[in-house]
Amino acid sequence: MKLRRNKADALKEWVALEQAKLNKWSHLNSIEVTTKSGKKKTENRNLGVWGKRYLPEMIEVAKEKFSDWSDARIHEYRMSHGHCVNTSF
Repeated sequence: MKLRRNKADALKEWVALEQAKLNKWSHLNSIEVTTKSGKKKTENRNLGVWGKRYLPEMIEVAKEKFSDWSDARIHEYRMSHGHCVNTSF
């Protein structure tokens, strides 16, 4: 959300890079795999940033979920979750 609000061009570039990656590896969209039980099935192994959900879809999810958040609230959330957590070191 912060990227979309403050650096829209960077977000567009990320989307384009992700799409280029998906296009380059499109031969992995339908791979035959064998399960542990020995059955064969077809899977998409050309995964997006969040597994099977692609970046444009996740941007829409974030818009719906965080559109009413202020920049300060987004910053506070980012600093208290995941790799952005402030530490005492």
